Amino acid sequence: MLYRELNVPQHHTLRHRKLKSGEVIHTTANTGIILVESNESMQTAIARADQAMYQGKQQGRNQVVFA
Repeated sequence: MLYRELNVPQHHTLRHRKLKSGEVIHTTANTGIILVESNESMQTAIARADQAMYQGKQQGRNQVVFA
């Protein structure tokens, strides 16, 4: 996959936040990354990035998907 070629780790460990109350908040993120084509509208590009993000959500937490 492209993330290997770009040397981007597939999974990222995000920080856990501890509130004053002692409660810990765990954060996850999925990211969809695209290369915008020169003849592509911004609306289409955003839709592709959104689709890539949801593909990452289907694969699990903390995913980076290139489309």
